[in-house]
Amino acid sequence: MIPRLPKGFSHPMTIGEGSFSSVYRVRQKILDRWVAVKILHEKNGQRRQELLNEARNQAQMSISCIPAVYDAFSQGPQVFIVMEWVKGASLLSLLEKGIPKGEDRAALAGSIIAALAGLHKLGFAHRDFKPANILVSPDSSIFLVDFGFSKKVGEGGQSMIGIVKGTPAYMAPEIWQGRANVDFMKADLYALGKVIQELAPGPEWESLIQPLLAIRPEARPATAGEVWDLCRSLGQSRMSHDWKASIGQVSSELLSRRLLQAAKQLLFAKRGEEAYWLLAECLQEDPDAVEALRLLDGFPAISEGKKKKKKRWLVSTAASAAFILALLTAFHFGKRAERESFYPAIDRDVEARLLLLPGKQNGNKSQRAPVRFREFAGAGGRLAGLLFVDGAKGCDSLFLDAQSIPMPVPRGGIPMESGEHSLLCTDSAGTLVYREKLTMLPFQRKLIRLDKKTPKQEA
Repeated sequence: MIPRLPKGFSHPMTIGEGSFSSVYRVRQKILDRWVAVKILHEKNGQRRQELLNEARNQAQMSISCIPAVYDAFSQGPQVFIVMEWVKGASLLSLLEKGIPKGEDRAALAGSIIAALAGLHKLGFAHRDFKPANILVSPDSSIFLVDFGFSKKVGEGGQSMIGIVKGTPAYMAPEIWQGRANVDFMKADLYALGKVIQELAPGPEWESLIQPLLAIRPEARPATAGEVWDLCRSLGQSRMSHDWKASIGQVSSELLSRRLLQAAKQLLFAKRGEEAYWLLAECLQEDPDAVEALRLLDGFPAISEGKKKKKKRWLVSTAASAAFILALLTAFHFGKRAERESFYPAIDRDVEARLLLLPGKQNGNKSQRAPVRFREFAGAGGRLAGLLFVDGAKGCDSLFLDAQSIPMPVPRGGIPMESGEHSLLCTDSAGTLVYREKLTMLPFQRKLIRLDKKTPKQEA
């Protein structure tokens, strides 16, 4: 399902769903970054305010293992919480795949204990501590996520009288029994014991796990910090290189599947540009994603002839529902139809792990240009495209994002990272002749014909 996002957010990809909320990774256009947006549906105005207060609580958490909260607001019956997006795999998904193994489990258990100790030190209880809410990034960093139930200790007990919150398998007995004045930090320690027990780091950990699983809260350790001290007394081990590689592989596989599913939904909704971006990212995560290759290779060229044909078809069907759909498509692509003249046809060199993009047509042959995954000088490994400029005879100087472009323009194209860019053309006197904003998609090859442009044009 594609959510209705607030203005300024696009490219939605589902990363989590629950009974009352959903979480999406989206593009925040104005800041050109990926963020996570949690959307909660709540008709009760008082409860919406409570949810915003909970978001404010998380925004106060200045600690590396907690995703930052950037913004929180409500629109109608919905609450939107904009957070840091973290690439990784949940502990639940890792355990299901049978990783990590051996000493890596002990090292991971120690990192999880340290993360919870840091959260408690700030005065917050998690209240839904479980493997699905523990995220492990490819560099083995630990993040505690899903703070719909987070609560600052000084604010008292349950946020809504009579409502029990948490996941049954990890829920402390005192919560099940409906006791008043529950110490939610102690309840977190019980859940921690369940998580470490499931992780099974080794028999030497039993002396740490058993006190955490005590039925009476007062029999458990005093704080998560005390548990961390006990953990360090067991001896610390570091994550192996193989473990980090496994995390990277699992997180890439998970992200690739999500990207492909989101792209297919966007294609069905006729949101081609967003779908294209996600398919290209899918290939970056998994170069062997055959379905993504097939879908990306199938993107049609946007030519003047097709645009004229589309316009004639729109006029002939003005009264039908199909007219509305086609009009939206024309609006989406129309402003770019002249300068975005083709999408790439994708092939690949499996052994060299290259994408092969088509060069200029030469008769019946097409010389393919390779683009290596994750490598683009000066762009931090971001996905790149190529800009071709034609008809620049009236330009004595050409600038892309305030950087001078050699004249004449290189015939092989100008490498550009994905995103928004500004193109300027000046004459010999330094007078502005042409100006335009353009968008580069991943792996896209864009052609701009300056001789067809209006002087000082802005897109």
